[in-house]
Amino acid sequence: MDERLIKRWTVTEKLLRDAAGQLGGEAIPDFEKFLKHNELGLALDCLVDEGDLRGAPGSYWRLLKQIADLMGLLERRNELRRRVRDAERKLGQ
Repeated sequence: MDERLIKRWTVTEKLLRDAAGQLGGEAIPDFEKFLKHNELGLALDCLVDEGDLRGAPGSYWRLLKQIADLMGLLERRNELRRRVRDAERKLGQ
């Protein structure tokens, strides 16, 4: 396997775990299962769902956007960019 791909995968997994940690360390349904099976996109989906449920701040959404960039998920990146703006607007109210 390509070393660059392995490194990107490792960094992505670390960032996914960092994002999960921003939610207070509570268990996120299926998140660990998806990581264990190298389903990083599904793990990201879990974090998006949990972020919505918990009203995550802009910094959380920025991290998820960074993860989507790293994974090459352009549509997801654009969606997460919008969530960053929405979360920051809520703080400005």
